[in-house]
Amino acid sequence: TTLDWLEAYLRMEDLLGGFANRFIYVPGYETPRVAWPQERNVDHIVGFCRDVVAWVRKEERLYDGSAGARALWNDWYVAWETVERLPPFDVVLKRVPAHVRKFAVLYAVLDGSTTVETEHMDAAIAVGGYMAEAATQVFTSISFQNDVRFETKILAILRDCGEIRRSELHQRLSGRMRGDVLDRILRGLSANDRVTLGVNIDGHKVVKLGVV
Repeated sequence: TTLDWLEAYLRMEDLLGGFANRFIYVPGYETPRVAWPQERNVDHIVGFCRDVVAWVRKEERLYDGSAGARALWNDWYVAWETVERLPPFDVVLKRVPAHVRKFAVLYAVLDGSTTVETEHMDAAIAVGGYMAEAATQVFTSISFQNDVRFETKILAILRDCGEIRRSELHQRLSGRMRGDVLDRILRGLSANDRVTLGVNIDGHKVVKLGVV
């Protein structure tokens, strides 16, 4: 797809709700059109994939990591989780660790190994770094400035008070945001567990700080 298409059809609610972080982004450039493309021989790739599938089907197994792979993963994961990322990148990059684990297992399978070894984890972590850089490049190019600005302000308000009535929150935002836009952003934050939406004993809608 193109950045223009992504920006036109991806809603901020989808982004904050975690939909966008389920994909791996691979930026590229349009190449010259080829009128008569040369047919490529992929028989060796197809044959290799068939052999891998046949080997996997012989026995179901759970993949564990070697001591080296576990140590490598632990160091990388702790370092990754200690980085504070600003919106929307905190949500966009949230699933990178999960993708790294999956790639580590995939590399082990393609290598014919029954254990995730250090080299498999090392390669997967390198892919994770690429995924993070690519997604950052893509979403830096997309302008969600207004929604991100309001989201940041909402979270700052909730950090101070912990809980607030929706009507008061709207007032604190200077009333410059339409009610439906506020509800859309709150739903996105709620879907990602960053806020909790509810009703107090007086029947008023309230917003509470979630996992930030």
